Amino acid sequence: MKIKPMAQARRGLPKAEADMDKLTAALGARDPGVRHRARISLVVLGPASVPYLIAALESPRWDARWEAAKSLQAIADARAGPALVARLADRDPDVCWVVAEALIALGPKAIPPLMQGLIAHNDSNTFLESAHHVLHDLNKGVLRNLVGPVLQALNSPSPDTGAPLAARAALRILAAASAKAGAVVPRSR
Repeated sequence: MKIKPMAQARRGLPKAEADMDKLTAALGARDPGVRHRARISLVVLGPASVPYLIAALESPRWDARWEAAKSLQAIADARAGPALVARLADRDPDVCWVVAEALIALGPKAIPPLMQGLIAHNDSNTFLESAHHVLHDLNKGVLRNLVGPVLQALNSPSPDTGAPLAARAALRILAAASAKAGAVVPRSR
């Protein structure tokens, strides 16, 4: 009988923080099989692994950052949003791509930290291109009115000045909508 990877991962769930540390350290292993098994185990652990995966996004090893982002993509926990946004300008383009995909997996929950990021990191072409990737995928349905103007600014001849303005406007719209609903949304700076 063949055991599926997810079933294998469930059988060996770590019981202590030290085990969680070992799994996140294994995300940077030289052996791709070890990295993959660690990622599957962390994904199975779900939300409990998110703080460890956020820390792993800061690893000096590109493969550990890639695996952490891939894990966060599968878990899709909004707590990772700000840390993922901070990695949109990663020095490795493969990491940037997976980070963008992880933000897309968050759906609408990615928009507030992404707008904050556009305000703070408007001087990085890599960041602006990665943000465009995320917003292009989120630009549908009810989000179109919110995301569309920011995408237009990113496509303009001077996205470094237009995108932060459009992001601030989007955050104001979100803040007004959340005030009506009683939720809290970060304000623009």
